[in-house]
Amino acid sequence: MSIGNYNIPVGLLTDGKIFVSMESLEFIEWLQGELNKREWSQAKFSKKSKISQSQITRILNGTRGIGPDTCKKIARALNLPEDDVFRQAGLLTSKPDDPPDLSEWIHLYRVAEVQDREYLLDIARALARRSKK
Repeated sequence: MSIGNYNIPVGLLTDGKIFVSMESLEFIEWLQGELNKREWSQAKFSKKSKISQSQITRILNGTRGIGPDTCKKIARALNLPEDDVFRQAGLLTSKPDDPPDLSEWIHLYRVAEVQDREYLLDIARALARRSKK
């Protein structure tokens, strides 16, 4: 089934009605937006992500789903937290009380140099003490 420029996988409900996964469409739009922001072609993204260009094409046109391994490769290539990509792909849900930028904080901590991690913690501790006053 085509919606705009997307060929979206469809399924049948038990009563014969067709359904389209909105998560699939939202992920495709999100991923295409990330590539556009970086001005990356599919070929460039393929090299950076180590995902074949044909697989990227199938993901973007909606004929191939996405699993955990592909999400990890996409996250590394885009330098984004894995949790964010998993959520975009519909493979992980947010905890209701988690702030929306928590996964970015975790990602930034993980990619920081060891000495910078301690500095980040010192700043966070100081801010937490200040907000408790």
